[in-house]
Amino acid sequence: MNKLFLIVALLCIFAATGFTQNMGGKGGQPNRRAPIRKIEELEKIKMLEALNLDESVATKLISRRNQDRARIWNIEDKIDTVLRKIESEIMKGKEKDFSKIQKFNESYMKLTMDVEKERLSFLRSLSDILTPDQIGKYIVFERKFRKDIRDLLMQEQMKKNKDK
Repeated sequence: MNKLFLIVALLCIFAATGFTQNMGGKGGQPNRRAPIRKIEELEKIKMLEALNLDESVATKLISRRNQDRARIWNIEDKIDTVLRKIESEIMKGKEKDFSKIQKFNESYMKLTMDVEKERLSFLRSLSDILTPDQIGKYIVFERKFRKDIRDLLMQEQMKKNKDK
């Protein structure tokens, strides 16, 4: 029953985002994080159900989690910029500058490690509001939720490919 609710909710979210064009990004471009925000809202609801927290602890956790997500998205924006630079330099053909590519590669690797450091820092920061048991439940929930989302997306992609 729980999986059925998750599947139906996700399908509704993806259907809604597929039929509407979310504006609000920079320069009138579609907001690329709008579908992610919807999934994260569902994740928050399911997380609070799984952890069974009282209101004050739930509020603190969500607030801290939102701050963490904002920091991670900031780093991911930098990663996107570096990836565009790598791609641009690679596309230059014979005129590409290998030292620039190496510099961008190093920058990418550092930023990727920064994302992981931020995730670990967030988990460590939870010890003042959650018990070790609750932190463990949070870790297991988050991993399982992301796996379920990935599996659903893969199923939808396979279904689309099959229909072609």
